Amino acid sequence: MLSAAPSGWAASPPAEPAPPLPTTGEPDPIEVDFPLDGEFGPPWSPRLGSSPSSARVFTGEQLREMGITTLGALLEQLPGFEGARSDLHGWADVALIRGQPRTALVLIDGVAAVEPVRAQPVLDRRLSLEVIDRIEVLASPGSVGWGNHALLGVVNVVTHDGQSGRGLVLDVGSSFGPGAPGGGHVHLQQGGRLGPVEVFVAVGYETSRPPEVDVDQQKVGLPLPAPSPNGPALMSAAGATSSSAARSHVVTSNGKVGWRAFTLGWAAAWSREARAVGPGGTLLDRSYTGSPTGWPEALTSRSENSVVTSFLRYADLVHPDVDLAIQLSHAWFSLDEAPLGLYPLSAAYPAGLALDFDGGGSHQLGLTTDVTARLATGVRLSSGIALSLDAAGALTATPTTAGACAASREDDQPAACEYRLFDEVRRLGGGLYALVDYRPAPWAMLSAGLRGQVQSDRRPELLTSAGVTFSAPGPLTLAFVWGEGVRPASFESTALATGAPNLVSFGADPEIPAARSRSLEVDLELRLPVATGVAREWGLRSTYAFAEVDDLVTRDEGAYGSADRRLHTFEQELWVHFRGGHELAASYAYLHAEDLDLGRVRNVPEHVASLTGRYAVLGERLGLHVGVKLRGPSEDLNRSVFLAPTGVSKADAETPVRVPPTALEVTEIPFVPLLRVGLTSRGLFGHLDLSLWVENALDVDYADADIDFEARIATRPIPRPRWSATLDARVRF
Repeated sequence: MLSAAPSGWAASPPAEPAPPLPTTGEPDPIEVDFPLDGEFGPPWSPRLGSSPSSARVFTGEQLREMGITTLGALLEQLPGFEGARSDLHGWADVALIRGQPRTALVLIDGVAAVEPVRAQPVLDRRLSLEVIDRIEVLASPGSVGWGNHALLGVVNVVTHDGQSGRGLVLDVGSSFGPGAPGGGHVHLQQGGRLGPVEVFVAVGYETSRPPEVDVDQQKVGLPLPAPSPNGPALMSAAGATSSSAARSHVVTSNGKVGWRAFTLGWAAAWSREARAVGPGGTLLDRSYTGSPTGWPEALTSRSENSVVTSFLRYADLVHPDVDLAIQLSHAWFSLDEAPLGLYPLSAAYPAGLALDFDGGGSHQLGLTTDVTARLATGVRLSSGIALSLDAAGALTATPTTAGACAASREDDQPAACEYRLFDEVRRLGGGLYALVDYRPAPWAMLSAGLRGQVQSDRRPELLTSAGVTFSAPGPLTLAFVWGEGVRPASFESTALATGAPNLVSFGADPEIPAARSRSLEVDLELRLPVATGVAREWGLRSTYAFAEVDDLVTRDEGAYGSADRRLHTFEQELWVHFRGGHELAASYAYLHAEDLDLGRVRNVPEHVASLTGRYAVLGERLGLHVGVKLRGPSEDLNRSVFLAPTGVSKADAETPVRVPPTALEVTEIPFVPLLRVGLTSRGLFGHLDLSLWVENALDVDYADADIDFEARIATRPIPRPRWSATLDARVRF
């Protein structure tokens, strides 16, 4: 049931089962006739047993063939996922599963890569896909096996080791066009064996300018979050195209060292991202001279975010039928935004206010132990213990307007004019899980799972999962899957703080319950090899899922609150692999999300369809890829400068005006056709791979709705980049 997804732009053949990760110099582990063995790779495969129908595996070579450059871009191609949504115009890349944000757990070699302050996984260029051996995507609640943050899905990234990444690889490329102006990248990696030690090391560098995007009305000053009064917004009716000479830079380093049953690994990235658009659609690279006393100039955002994950793993056969894996892990995150917040003119701040955010550093320590026993009675038992410590540094804000802090600073605030938005957070957690897979007959498998999850600032959780899989004597598989997920609240609470320049403090509120999900899925998959004719295989996959999500933290009128939602999802996928390497795939996803208080969730499209194809030439050495994604309409709640009582004409567009809270409109995000084309060549002269990919080839000017469907803090549709092209060359030795 684990295969490469045929949908999105994936026109590559199904993934072969990934080779088991090297564990020891002794003979390979004894294989047992379970369809899931070896696919997720120890020590993570035992935890997949309760959700056999929802997993997909993508190899690194498939990602290159698909022209995928970030984890978010991969998720964007899968039915039921959105991986490239932007929160506050770049504050974070957000992964949506079934239309719901912050619901995916991302693991890098089993280490949770979810930044604890914002509960956001790493989806951007800080994760170099050049070093990927495979990516495993589970579109189903996975907290029984993986614990916190696996609310509606799990993404496990497995990087190369000295065996899978053996050889020398040099990759260089450049990007151009308004969607990725002036970009370039270089990557070097080497893998192999040094005596008894397997070693893999990689380094990379990438740079680009901010994309040029079209904004309509600009929200220069934001109304303050609740519980402060819902005041007016300072807005400009001038539409404009962002343009900035500032550059983004990303430096990455990855590696693994393996000796016998031990593996030491790391994934490190430092990024400085330049953004020319602020949270409300404000162009940061210009001065707003129409305000009474001017506005700070040259406000191009300089975001410095780093992530480092590392682990030490012991994995071995302690008995012919028993596997043991012990892993000690550490993750470090940094957060620095300069500036992120822009606030309206007031008597206290007649020149306006821009805030620099500094999150200090956040650390996550983890210890996991997994034991898998294969019994002669057709039973596989997996159990384990997980312990964790989260330590998030305080988030502070520093005004850029001179003298703004002296009159407002509280006595307990630092003299350097830093305002604390929330305090340091310490969180201890632990979990104990058990999964049982039982095959009563060759055509049936039963799965059940149980997990107890405890946390120092939350009540204990008891989670369950179950699955029944029927495999007909042939290519037909039918599965019923039940799963539960959990995600603790991070910093989602607000409180008055009169000494802070924005009047509001954020803090991890222990009274906010953890979000819980329950999902029932039915999955039908049919694969048919073809003995004669032009096709060699075709497949069909249909999935229906009903999910309940309770206590999902959302923003409503600027305040953080909890929502209860019901999600209906239907996904249909069809693919054909032709002889000669030609491929065709189509998919359709329907989502209906209902909020029990607010009604239908309108900021995500209900209908998304795609059609992709690959035409192979010269014995599959040359491939022409064409993909069309059709995204249905959605809606966005906004304030509009043209609804202000005084009215605004085009002649006055450059002058910021105050827009009252009542000037609200629901903006329709129309149907969008997105075309993606690529040309790939593999194995030229035995060593060279070339590719050229064009994103948004129709140059469609489109936007996303705000992920929270609220008009108080972030507003106006978030513009997406126009067309861009990437040229890449890879040499392998």
